[in-house]
Amino acid sequence: MMSILNSILFYAIIKLGDNMRKFLIGLLVFILINVIGLLILSFTLKSILVDGIVKEVIVNQIDLPIFETSNYQYRYEINNDENINKITNDERVKELLKSDEVTELIDKYMDKIIDGYIDEEKLNEIELEKDMINYLENNKDKLEKITGQEITQETIDQAKEEIKEMNIDDKVKESIKNTRKTMPQETIKVLKGYKLFISLKFKLILFLIMIIDIVLIALLQKSIYKWIKLFAISLTTNGIFTLITGGAVYLIVYTVTRVSFNIKFVIILGIIITILGILIQVVYDILTKNKNSEEVINNEVSQIS
Repeated sequence: MMSILNSILFYAIIKLGDNMRKFLIGLLVFILINVIGLLILSFTLKSILVDGIVKEVIVNQIDLPIFETSNYQYRYEINNDENINKITNDERVKELLKSDEVTELIDKYMDKIIDGYIDEEKLNEIELEKDMINYLENNKDKLEKITGQEITQETIDQAKEEIKEMNIDDKVKESIKNTRKTMPQETIKVLKGYKLFISLKFKLILFLIMIIDIVLIALLQKSIYKWIKLFAISLTTNGIFTLITGGAVYLIVYTVTRVSFNIKFVIILGIIITILGILIQVVYDILTKNKNSEEVINNEVSQIS
């Protein structure tokens, strides 16, 4: 009788341990999916903001119909086909905004402006006039190609003088200071959270958590390769989620505000991650199939021996 009770107890402990192991693996997979999702978002959020929203806003502002001005005489003077074609829907502007140099400049000043909202001392780092002049001097050939016009040194010197006369740095700094005074503390906290979220430190923490998570899964599965399947599932899930989320956000924003913004980067990223997950799954299936074949052959050899 005692022997039967011991057997039942032993079986129950094994079963309980097995269920606990499955639960822990499931929990770790859930964490892995979320960590990969956060890592993807941390790497892409700034690019989405710059390429998807900021550039589109700039283009939309440039493309505003000129006839919206209330000055009739002004409308009459410049609202002709020649000038409208130059100002409205200008493909040259759009091409210019696609350049790496402009993207880098916009990206740089997004950081500086956000830093200025968080800490007023950071405003001293704003040198927009200097950067604009450097851009003109370093991208003369590219600007000539885009505009189709020769840009002489005289033109550049004149533009430099006009930029200096506009006092852009002072105006930007003053605007940030005024906005900062009326900005709720909750907004500043959100901006601080954004800066932390896209920081290298946060990316490294997420990457470390992902590695530890995968190692724990491998230990619980008692296998050096079974975790590959779960990793593939996590990638595919995040890829599909990225596609769905990108489409949903675009639809909601456009429906509510009628503002169109670029989500091409999000869609491409979602497709790449999904395909990568599927490819890793295929590699895992091939490895499993070969391993099973080797085990069958080894068993047959052992039986013959």
